[in-house]
Amino acid sequence: MVQPHVMMSQTGGFHAGLEPWCCGVADAVMIGDARALMLTRTLFSICGLCERKNLNSKIRLFDEWIESDLMRTDQTQRQKFAEAMVEARTTGVQSMLSMPDPAITIDDAMDYQTAVFQAYGFKTVGWKVGATNATAQAGFGLDGPFYGPIVEAVVMRSGSNLQKTPCVGAVEPEYAFKMARDYPAAGETVSAETLADAVDTVHIAIEVIGRALGHQDFANGIGVTMDFGGNVAFVVGPEVADWASQDLANAPVTALVDGEEVATGNGEPVMGDPINSLLWLAQALAAEGKGLKAGEWVSTGTCTPPVPAKAGSTTTARFGDFGEVSVNFV
Repeated sequence: MVQPHVMMSQTGGFHAGLEPWCCGVADAVMIGDARALMLTRTLFSICGLCERKNLNSKIRLFDEWIESDLMRTDQTQRQKFAEAMVEARTTGVQSMLSMPDPAITIDDAMDYQTAVFQAYGFKTVGWKVGATNATAQAGFGLDGPFYGPIVEAVVMRSGSNLQKTPCVGAVEPEYAFKMARDYPAAGETVSAETLADAVDTVHIAIEVIGRALGHQDFANGIGVTMDFGGNVAFVVGPEVADWASQDLANAPVTALVDGEEVATGNGEPVMGDPINSLLWLAQALAAEGKGLKAGEWVSTGTCTPPVPAKAGSTTTARFGDFGEVSVNFV
């Protein structure tokens, strides 16, 4: 590389002495010398050579090269994690991949989630919303809820069997909304009033949650968001008759394991009322240019503390007068 020859003028400047060295560094920039790039930028800012030597274009080309390389690296990394999570979900053995460097951010996590579901390959039939109360958000290190897709392969009827593997964590009693139509329609405002009109039915349900990524690095909001959104299974129970006139926020909900009561709650922890969770999701999707589709399910968040899944047991969620829904762990 050309060595710098700094020649100070009577006024203290050193532009001329740096010109040949900067031109040599520019050539190094073009062959991908990252250290040269950083030093060149510093010197250019000092001596104002960018326009005189037309070196802006060289740096811009190098920036584009770096960005393209980083994008390829990110895609490779996302694919690596996606394949690991799908394998874990398929085999029931958690992946122990650790957090990469640089660490995945919460903004990155949605890109990873997309890659995971693409690799999983099943049709999306709805959405789940998680961390719908302050306690859950604090536990995950989040400042709001998160969401993820529900795929056709994990939808079950009440009373179904589910293998208890290390990837299967706990049961959450939830209210699930089924959409009557696409929402929002073209030009339609997302609001509580218009949303209620777009709902077909409401059901009591169970979401089984868990983790395909077993490393402690991912025991947080970033991990649960990218890891199938924490969803393992979605168990559909009876319909809530005349749901719009029911008090879903205060109706009692009880979780039982083999008939023994282990947790109680209601719909109030679900953002004050389960319909608020649905509204939040509709707004979040709309902000990304997406929407809810006719026939899709939305599981809105747990009404009780999560109940750990245990092999050989049956967990039942009792929703007062609305009925019961259960899942058997084998």
